[in-house]
Amino acid sequence: MKKPTRASACSHRLSRWWTWVALVPLLGGGCNKPPNLVCRPAAFYQVLDPNQGAGAARLNIERLGPEVKETRIFRIPTSITLKSNKYGRVFWGGGDFNFWTDLIYSPVEGLARNVDDPSDATPMRRFSDGMSEHVRFVFLATLCRNGGERRWGMCELDEHQVFMVADMNCERD
Repeated sequence: MKKPTRASACSHRLSRWWTWVALVPLLGGGCNKPPNLVCRPAAFYQVLDPNQGAGAARLNIERLGPEVKETRIFRIPTSITLKSNKYGRVFWGGGDFNFWTDLIYSPVEGLARNVDDPSDATPMRRFSDGMSEHVRFVFLATLCRNGGERRWGMCELDEHQVFMVADMNCERD
């Protein structure tokens, strides 16, 4: 029996090494996550209710009510990050402090549910025209009374809350 030479043993190890080098991009490519979709508000609108022409629905995010200046709303969604088609996070600001809420988005239902309390659901819809994407997200807000603005410290909060729609432009992160 012939003893393997050093050259043949090295070439055998080298060929295994090249096999792994060739597999790394395949393995790494399979683990790539799709980029997040980050949405930031472009405008805020009051939600129409059935008495204001919303039809039979409790809330209508297809037909928007009057636009409201961001500075008149006490707490606003500053961004929504969708990590997949299903999971995401809403970042809140414009109030006394900033925080976030994790959500599960159901495109079929058109609802975003709070992960911590699934009974807490709000209408949300993603739109795409092929070139850009945007989201409409409904939230409950307190407005500054008498035209006051929160940025100047002139905000006297109204007693009741109203439903608002954040119309948000999105981009891939």
